[in-house]
Amino acid sequence: MNFTIITQVVHTESDVMGTRQRARQLAALLGFDSQDQTRISTAVSEIVRNAFEYAGGGRVEYGIESRTDSQLFVIRVSDKGPGIQGSADKKSDGKAGGGSGLHGSRRLMDEFRVDSVIGQGTTVVLGKLLPALIKVDAVQVARIADELVRLHPQNTFEEVRQQNSELLSALDQIQEAQDLLEMRVKLRTAELDAANSSLQAQIAERERAEAEIRRLNAELEIRIEQRTAQLQAVNNELEAFSYSVSHDLRAPLRNISSFSQVLLEDYNAALDATGQELLHDIRGATLRMGQLIENLLALSRVTRTPMQRAIVDLSALGREIAGTLKKAQPERAVEMIIAEDMLTDGDASLLQAVLENLLSNAWKFTQKQSTPRIEFGVLYQDHEAVYFIKDNGAGFNMKYVNRLFAPFQRLHRATDFPGTGVGLATVQRIIIRHGGRAWAEGVIDEGATFYFTLAKGGAVPAIAED
Repeated sequence: MNFTIITQVVHTESDVMGTRQRARQLAALLGFDSQDQTRISTAVSEIVRNAFEYAGGGRVEYGIESRTDSQLFVIRVSDKGPGIQGSADKKSDGKAGGGSGLHGSRRLMDEFRVDSVIGQGTTVVLGKLLPALIKVDAVQVARIADELVRLHPQNTFEEVRQQNSELLSALDQIQEAQDLLEMRVKLRTAELDAANSSLQAQIAERERAEAEIRRLNAELEIRIEQRTAQLQAVNNELEAFSYSVSHDLRAPLRNISSFSQVLLEDYNAALDATGQELLHDIRGATLRMGQLIENLLALSRVTRTPMQRAIVDLSALGREIAGTLKKAQPERAVEMIIAEDMLTDGDASLLQAVLENLLSNAWKFTQKQSTPRIEFGVLYQDHEAVYFIKDNGAGFNMKYVNRLFAPFQRLHRATDFPGTGVGLATVQRIIIRHGGRAWAEGVIDEGATFYFTLAKGGAVPAIAED
């Protein structure tokens, strides 16, 4: 302690009462309010009574202990009793100098320490922080000690009356707290009942909505199945019609082509220049029509032919197609770049058709470039293989990009770049059958890039050769 205010010796029951009185008086002089005065005096009397009952008496010392930013009212109760067996937190069996008072007192104070040695005694230190605005020095300690001398101890009956008054006051506070608690419980119960009713209503509404959603989903699934079946039937009819018409048109076209060729060869002298030109136009038109029919049949076969899936080397297919293009036009110096080890899972014949269409287009649309360049490669986005064929040819206007993959839609004049407008539609159908997607980007006179994916996870890692 920094300052000792007063010391009391306890030998009798009356001394125990005296320590309670002195503790309350000191607490009042130090500025504690009435509730803290009661807490302090009650805690002190409990510990002193333990010392009296288990050790026959003891010594009580009151003082002030200074801390860094506060001061503590300290009461040290010591005895020469048998000491406390085991942990000081355990209740005594009535013979070791402890007792349940230790636990009650601990809750009433800010600090609480017990030091006990078996056979030598026990010291209990209780501490209560002084009110924030109270600061005690040596002069004030002396003044408080003098004041205590003038305060005569009350008799036992007066102390009992004081304790009864405190008890009644505490009971009143407990009753008020209990009444307040009951009121809050009733209010909270009413709120919970209302919330529960609302929740039950919400649950019922949610169950009704979920049932309605299930009903609508079931109806939607039935409608989707019906619509899918209808669309499939229509598609089958269209495919059959397209195949039949295309197949049946080939014979008349061959006849027209043959007859026009006979006229040109056998009756050329009988025709004037205009007649000969018209026959050439007829023959050219039949050839174009024949190519269109062949493309339509190829487009029809894309959706009618069963797929034969296997590991496909796109790099090898690309090199083979590039070689064919170069043989067809050896006079063209086109830079062809094809990435290595592009392996995937798919139908080899269908994927060959994809690359033939895309590489042929790139070859065709770079014919007016002085330094044509075509690249076939792969990049990875979100663990998905994205294949691309890029050229620096004529390009196209992105405004019309949605027309690229539609049958018979062309973004360039036939006189500039011949074609039927079926190739990219074929590409898209094959890619869709493989569970992928196709798209394109382009800039006029700067080139185009066509992208496609296959089923996610279709890319196969290349195996290193020994």
